[in-house]
Amino acid sequence: MDAFGIQAKFGDTFYFMMAALLLFLVLFLVYLWRSGWGRGTAGRRFHLRQIDAYEGLARAAETGRAVHTSPGAGGVGAEGVTTASTLAGMGIVESMARTAAITGAPVQATTNDAVAYALTDNALRRGYRRAGWSMESESGGARFLTHRDALAYVAGAAEVVASHKVSHAVMSGTFGPEVLLLTEAQRRSGAHQVVGSTVPQGAALVTLTADQALVGEEVFASGAYLERRTTHVASLLAQDGLRWIIVLAIIAGFVLMNVFGVSWTQVFSTTP
Repeated sequence: MDAFGIQAKFGDTFYFMMAALLLFLVLFLVYLWRSGWGRGTAGRRFHLRQIDAYEGLARAAETGRAVHTSPGAGGVGAEGVTTASTLAGMGIVESMARTAAITGAPVQATTNDAVAYALTDNALRRGYRRAGWSMESESGGARFLTHRDALAYVAGAAEVVASHKVSHAVMSGTFGPEVLLLTEAQRRSGAHQVVGSTVPQGAALVTLTADQALVGEEVFASGAYLERRTTHVASLLAQDGLRWIIVLAIIAGFVLMNVFGVSWTQVFSTTP
């Protein structure tokens, strides 16, 4: 039992997890402070590594032709990382709407979930308001195609793409193997495709079929890259810092074990 009368369920691993979380929070607050957040003064502008897919997003709506965007085939409230990836896709939808409002390109946003539809519609309108415009019917809009039926969704979205002859397709969220049907429809339409998926099977396919792909955690970096939000940038930098610390800890553990014959459990063990 610990000091609060609660037994650590995971043994010593629990304390490593809490230490990593505490270290992340410290790094996050440090980067927030250095960015000028909460101080009322301009802080340091940190450089983020280039991600080609996000560079392509900045040019996606500049042609003035229709754009297809989607927060994924997942929904809000589903299990796993589906909710997180869908909400991350909303940031891309909003950014596309803001750019499209300036260039006059209509945005066709498709969804596969009732809650995601409402959020997508709100993201589109918020993007237009940020650009100083109101969203009209000719500006496109959000479409509620199906409810949590991925195969039916991509079939409906493919029809939307074909009927509007989109020039760019920007999709990020939860896409499984069925995404191949949608990327093929967009290819036939001649659309430049930027696609990201948090599902391993879908990520492998979009890497092969899309012009530019968001891989792994890049799906969740839209707020930092497209909007340069201070909290998002600080979070990315804190994660990178934590990774370097973990890498150094692994190297130190290797040296301790193979050179000095001492294991991590002997150094940090809190149980007899």
